[in-house]
Amino acid sequence: MSLLASYGRSNSGFISKSIRCKVWPLILGIDKSTYTPIKIDSPAKDDELIIRHDSKRSFTSLKGIGEYITNYYQKELESLIKELLMRNPTMKYYQGLNYVAENFLLVLESPNALLAVEAVYKYYLKYLLS
Repeated sequence: MSLLASYGRSNSGFISKSIRCKVWPLILGIDKSTYTPIKIDSPAKDDELIIRHDSKRSFTSLKGIGEYITNYYQKELESLIKELLMRNPTMKYYQGLNYVAENFLLVLESPNALLAVEAVYKYYLKYLLS
């Protein structure tokens, strides 16, 4: 792990998506074999509306990808956040979580993106948000 940390701090770092796909799960300690899909119901109505609006504001800075792909990612993001909250009933949605999740969704495939956001929330963001 110290070798990964050292490489991450170097000038070449984790600059390619293919490297990030392999390294980020290792750094965050996630294992997609532990993932069990769940049926996504709607979270609390207050959260659902905010999540929908925040998801619609996401991915808008990506130039040249087209409306279809932007809409696809926005729906994926909304589903990811809803599943995150359903899997972790004590978690609350905070505005801006969509921007954290957006980056993982662009780099990692599902379910690793969900597991990465979950790990970041549980181990890093909870201290900042409490």
